[in-house]
Amino acid sequence: PLRDACADAVVSDLPFGKLCGKPHFRQRLYQGVAREAARVLRAGGKAVFLCCGRSHATDALASCEKLQLCSVEHLTMEIEVMLVTLQRLPDQKDDDSTDQVELGNFAGIWGHPFEMFVEQRTCDVFSQLTHMKPHEMLLADVGGGNGLFAANIHTRLGLLHPAVCCDPNEEAVEEARRRPALRAHVADASAFAQEGVANAFDLVLIKEVVHLVPADKVEALYEGIYGQMKDGGVCMTITRPTDPPYPLFEAARRVWTSRQPPVCVFEAAMRKAGFDDVDVREWRYPIRCRLARWLALIRARFWSTFHGFSDDELEAGVKEVAKGKDACDFVEFEECLLCVTARKNVK
Repeated sequence: PLRDACADAVVSDLPFGKLCGKPHFRQRLYQGVAREAARVLRAGGKAVFLCCGRSHATDALASCEKLQLCSVEHLTMEIEVMLVTLQRLPDQKDDDSTDQVELGNFAGIWGHPFEMFVEQRTCDVFSQLTHMKPHEMLLADVGGGNGLFAANIHTRLGLLHPAVCCDPNEEAVEEARRRPALRAHVADASAFAQEGVANAFDLVLIKEVVHLVPADKVEALYEGIYGQMKDGGVCMTITRPTDPPYPLFEAARRVWTSRQPPVCVFEAAMRKAGFDDVDVREWRYPIRCRLARWLALIRARFWSTFHGFSDDELEAGVKEVAKGKDACDFVEFEECLLCVTARKNVK
């Protein structure tokens, strides 16, 4: 059998119980199929079934508590046929527990659907801006952490050559090295830019790390990356806005704003380095999570924004965020990512 949580989608044309099997066995079959789909799907994955049986079929497929019914489309045919779409729910966790907070992993609140959203948008942009064949392209992920995102992009784009992934965290790089799709090494963004490998990369991704580069080194970063890219190559920087959309306490908001340069800084640096067709896209994604979970993430200092606060200061901030709210309440906001793309001129 397939391993648990190994698929993003499951599609099946289920037996109608007319040419194959009997109608009264259909409900039990559909329930079993739904349970197996829930087992092999990752959180946020979709299952789409073509089936027969009106509401009885829908009830049977939606009976699995790990699947959420998304839509039912009735098709016009000689018999009653439906297209049923369900989504895999995340496994339940204790929202009040801080020891389950996954540091450095947005699965704590954003979850797998958000990661899939960003992966798909990233691949769509790369595909739109480059006309090279997948087997010809070489990808570099600068500040790629444990390499999961780069490996997923490598798979989605159908690249042949292993992607290069660099990060200053040695433990993360060790994990990245275990991914067959990657060649990983220890280096921060500035060090990578100075490696001097000319005309090597077709795609360069700098995701959610550029704000950590000292202001006086941003121009040198893009100059170095420009020199390492092939003519016609695409560089993508993914960052966040200066004004955070998250429910932060005021002191944390000031820290965020002081450390997050406006996107125009990166646009200007890319143009100065020689890039053309510099463009900014805004990606928005609605987020909803329990207040208790959000407060647990803050207490765990899951972002560097919180690292400079003492325990007492952090607890005071948590009380500020929670004021007038119940622990069972939800916080809702729109995650916002800014995607800056640019192309190296074909000489």
